[in-house]
Amino acid sequence: MRTLYHFPLCPFSRKVRLALHEKKLDFALELEQFWEKRPEFQKLNVAGQVPVLIDLNGSVLCDSLAICEYLEDAYPDRPLIGDGLVHRAEVRRLTAWFDGKGAGEFSLPLVFEKVIKRNITSMNTLGPNSPLIRQAKAAINFHLEYITWLTC
Repeated sequence: MRTLYHFPLCPFSRKVRLALHEKKLDFALELEQFWEKRPEFQKLNVAGQVPVLIDLNGSVLCDSLAICEYLEDAYPDRPLIGDGLVHRAEVRRLTAWFDGKGAGEFSLPLVFEKVIKRNITSMNTLGPNSPLIRQAKAAINFHLEYITWLTC
């Protein structure tokens, strides 16, 4: 069985979970609290980041972009990226947009402030950074407006 090491609120883990579901591939989930820096997990991905996928053939794949491209090539029966050079380029552009701007401007800051800070012993006495949370909320609204524009 494929195994995906993930953190539920990580946008990159979410992207890989969606790709696996869309391709209708069976997989098991392993919750990874990456801030704990477990030696077993560090052996799978020296960067200590989720997601990490172990495929049926034993391949260990790290980084959501690399994993999704691997899945697209290894399991072509249900393509997710589409046909044609221009269409595929646009899918890649939008993926890069949300991986970079979306994760950087709202997903990761919110997860850090509201979840991870509470779990890191040296930081759990710090409260959430309210200005950063307000800034992330504003960024979410911008990205939702962009999605609306793209779909019209």
